[in-house]
Amino acid sequence: EFCRLLTQRQLLEGKIPEGAFYRLPTESEWEYACRAGTTTIFFFGDAKECLKGQEAEFCPLPNEYLWWVGNNSAEKYGPKPVGLKKPNPWGLHDMLGNAWEWCEDRFGPYPRGEVTDPQGAADGTQRVVRGGSWNGVLGLARSSGWRLAPSPQSRSDAATFSIGIRVVLELPQ
Repeated sequence: EFCRLLTQRQLLEGKIPEGAFYRLPTESEWEYACRAGTTTIFFFGDAKECLKGQEAEFCPLPNEYLWWVGNNSAEKYGPKPVGLKKPNPWGLHDMLGNAWEWCEDRFGPYPRGEVTDPQGAADGTQRVVRGGSWNGVLGLARSSGWRLAPSPQSRSDAATFSIGIRVVLELPQ
């Protein structure tokens, strides 16, 4: 609904061309944008030492790029304004940490074998969220791998209070 209203508003204001529209990214689009051409666990490197603990002193490098439970101080606990950390190699801020991000795809198993731009499950109520959050451990804030599947209708799921969105502008062909 947000994307529909944003599209309507931007069309009326002449900010986007006729036929363009906003939408959530697919899970594969999200991962492609997060990885930014890298092949490591995190877009800033493998940092395997960061998968072991929650203390920031074990893994100082991620603190330059994302908010997570290990660097979110108790007096200012919660999500932060976008852009306070370094961006990924393509200039995108907060792809990891800070807030999980909704994807268009419904949750389901990945297709078997090698695929390009896989699509989510055909049905189901759960949607994919990616990227980790300000209240999660570093192991969940990865360029690939971890994905959660809360229901968009649920407000009781522990993850729903740390989910945000990143929209894609689809341009006409």
